[in-house]
Amino acid sequence: MKYMVDSIRDSCLALLTSILPVSLEGFDSSKSGSNRFMYLELAEKFNVRFLLPGGYYKLCQLSEERLKKYDVPTDFTLKYYRGRQALQPLCAGFVNDVIATSGPRNQWCCSASWSDVLKTAHKDLRDPTFLSGPPNPLKWILEWKEDRTMLAGVCRRCRKQFLAAIDTYRQNIWESLPQMFGIGSSWEELEVMKVVNYPVPAPASLSSSS
Repeated sequence: MKYMVDSIRDSCLALLTSILPVSLEGFDSSKSGSNRFMYLELAEKFNVRFLLPGGYYKLCQLSEERLKKYDVPTDFTLKYYRGRQALQPLCAGFVNDVIATSGPRNQWCCSASWSDVLKTAHKDLRDPTFLSGPPNPLKWILEWKEDRTMLAGVCRRCRKQFLAAIDTYRQNIWESLPQMFGIGSSWEELEVMKVVNYPVPAPASLSSSS
């Protein structure tokens, strides 16, 4: 009977983690959908806290208008606005911390080309659609890695350094999500909670027969 309960639990967790990612790699390959709130609600209900940071990040991708269509509890709404406020400046932060500082002083040699890249980034940041849309720095920064036309004219050496900087910056954002949403101090803390706080009670009828 315990095996059956564990199997059901593992199947449920597999479904939830395909939608509410627990790693940056999982986020990049995770599914999206308008019903993500339902899965986040399940994670909150059963206190599966290690699913919450990625879940709330995805919730932040909903517009305020779409969020209002759900009967969202107050604590969910507070985390939603808290997260959006924290996520909003991160794209500009990436531009300032990585692209704008590229050049000979940081041993990036393609100064003229980086100037063009910076102009492209600033154009994106000023775009009205970008400004009014949900803050999604993990996706926007990844596009700089996937769309090689953005780095046209940049040498192989600088490109390699830039791609490494993208990975580092995105990982730092991911690591900060538990604190960003006020869920925990780190992912490691939430992993401990996964073991300690995840209840999988068997139905009373099954418990009495085992």
